[in-house]
Amino acid sequence: MQNRNLLLLWTGKLVSALGDRMYAIAIAWWILEVTNSPAMMGLYLLAATLPMVLMGIIAGAIIDKSNLKRVLIIADVVRGIGITLLGLLFLAGDLTLFSVFSTTVVISLASSFFNPAVTTIIPRIVSKNECGKANSLIQLVDGIAKVAGPFAGVAIVAAAGYAGAFLINGISFLLSAFFEGFIRYENKQIMWRKSSDSDPGMRETLINDIQSGIQYMLSNARLLNLLFYIFVAHFFVGALSVMLPVMAKFVSDDNLNLLGILETVLGAGFVVGALLLSRKSAEKLSVDTLPKIFVLVGCSIVTIGIIAFFSSLPLVLFTLPVFVVGYCIVFASINWKTFMQVNTPPEKLGRVAAISGLVGDITLPIAFGLYGVLLDKLDFVVLTVASGCLLIVAIYIINLGFRKRLATVRA
Repeated sequence: MQNRNLLLLWTGKLVSALGDRMYAIAIAWWILEVTNSPAMMGLYLLAATLPMVLMGIIAGAIIDKSNLKRVLIIADVVRGIGITLLGLLFLAGDLTLFSVFSTTVVISLASSFFNPAVTTIIPRIVSKNECGKANSLIQLVDGIAKVAGPFAGVAIVAAAGYAGAFLINGISFLLSAFFEGFIRYENKQIMWRKSSDSDPGMRETLINDIQSGIQYMLSNARLLNLLFYIFVAHFFVGALSVMLPVMAKFVSDDNLNLLGILETVLGAGFVVGALLLSRKSAEKLSVDTLPKIFVLVGCSIVTIGIIAFFSSLPLVLFTLPVFVVGYCIVFASINWKTFMQVNTPPEKLGRVAAISGLVGDITLPIAFGLYGVLLDKLDFVVLTVASGCLLIVAIYIINLGFRKRLATVRA
């Protein structure tokens, strides 16, 4: 990693991601401990994603006219302060579900700017041919955090309680902002300016920019088709986020440690996928393999349900399908982001990144809320197997429809 700017971005993300994984373990278990309700866990995940979804398309238009470094710094500072406050409230004995949910909404809004800003700044600090490798290294951060974070989270909660995990994550975001402050790149964004009364104001320009971004996405047939795959796959991956903590309680008495192991194995899939793809240049990556990858995710989810049905089987068997899911997620993410960065005009990349994130993430609140309720009503095994099968069928239908459209165009 010889690129100084990429190293700073990578280091900042690594620090904050490690803290974030510790926090994720702590907050998930705090909510389940306080409420004993998977539905409440689903509502928390809904609060963590819905504001990001609603703000995403506006954030993308703002990012395309902003200093990306400032966007990254401000977003990390806001997230750092918010989670630090939760830690202080816990120490004071005043932490409530309301304070957790309201702070989560603010953090989600900050993330709606941070995530597309990372995707947008990468082509500005590395060459286009190196975008695939840069994306792989950024995804490697998530993998490392998923591997080390759960064990660290369990250890921190055991040693310092929930407050320790909250405070460490808050400080990690502030450290990330510190590293991002040293990034240097050529800022070519044209800021909003109104030079005369005849020029449109900021509001009109923002609306026009949003419309332009949507029109660009709709006019790109290949990009539009890929969004359908992302939309469907995100729904079932989001469902898995709700199911993992519940599964840990369903199959094991030592549920907290099992959850940590499963999250770690998921991260190991991230690491392996990111390392393998980091050796490929942008032109060697392809989004054409995404349907097969998502079918593999569906098969893995079905396998998880089957293993859970045979309760006498060793718990280590869960690790293989969870590992495969992690590998598939990072494989799809790297190929998808590289495709956007290489094929999208730089002045529209923020909007395209935000809109594509919106298309994927809009399914997450639905999945979190729906599966939170379903897990209270239905058998875990039945729900898991059905979910995997539905994913496979949905991907097949989308792929079949795309092939028919291609045949019609060629004819």
